[in-house]
Amino acid sequence: MDLEGKVISFLGDSNFEANRIVDVENDRFDYVLKRICNLKRVNNYGVSGTRIAHQSHPSPKARHDGNFCIRAWDMDKKSDVIVVMGGSNDYGSGDAPLGNPGDEDRTTFCGSLEYLCNTLKELYPKAKIVFLTPPHCICDYLPSPDPLKVNCPEKHILVDYVDMVIKIATSHQIPVFDMFRDLGIDLSDPKQAEKYSFDGMHFNVEANHIIGEKLAAFLMSL
Repeated sequence: MDLEGKVISFLGDSNFEANRIVDVENDRFDYVLKRICNLKRVNNYGVSGTRIAHQSHPSPKARHDGNFCIRAWDMDKKSDVIVVMGGSNDYGSGDAPLGNPGDEDRTTFCGSLEYLCNTLKELYPKAKIVFLTPPHCICDYLPSPDPLKVNCPEKHILVDYVDMVIKIATSHQIPVFDMFRDLGIDLSDPKQAEKYSFDGMHFNVEANHIIGEKLAAFLMSL
C-alpha cells in the first residue's frame, strides 16, 4: 500500500496515547511512521485506560469508560487508514466476559469487537482498516481477574484476547499485525521491560521508534 500523502487515524489505549513521551513529534510511534511514509497527517485517538468492550461498573476515572465502540464514531472521516489496537485493558481491568466470535451484542469482549469491526467498515467505507493485537506486558501470563477486575469471574491470560482479535478481525477481512508475537519486544521479560518500557506496560522512546518502523513495513506490505 502506498502511504505517501495519506491520513492515518489511530484508535487505541495508553500505548497509542503514549503520554509519557515528551517529544511527541520526534519520538511517538505515529510521528515516526509519518516521517518514514511521508504521510499528510496522523490523528491519534488513543486514550489511556480504555477498553474495546463496554464496562458494566464505572471505572475510578470516567475517561476510562469511553470505550472504542463509542469513540469509533468521532474520528476523522477523511482517514485513508484506520489502525486499532486494544484489548490490554479488557484483559487487565475490564468486567466484560471474553465471549465468543459471532456474539451479537456488546456485553462481551467478542461482541464489542464484532460491533467495532462492523461500525468502522460502515462509517469509513473508503478507509483501509487494520488491527494490531495487544502487545506483551509484564503481567500477560497472570490469569485475570486481578484486584481491579472483581466484577468478572473469568480467568484468562492476555493471549486469549490476542487470539480473539486475530480471529474476529480476520473474519471481517481486516488485516492484523500481531504485536504479541511479531513485534520482537516482550515486556513480560524483565530485561526487555527495563530496556523498552517505563514500567513493564508502557513503551518508552526506543520502543516507539521500533513500533513506528515495524508498523510502516507492515502497512506498506498490504
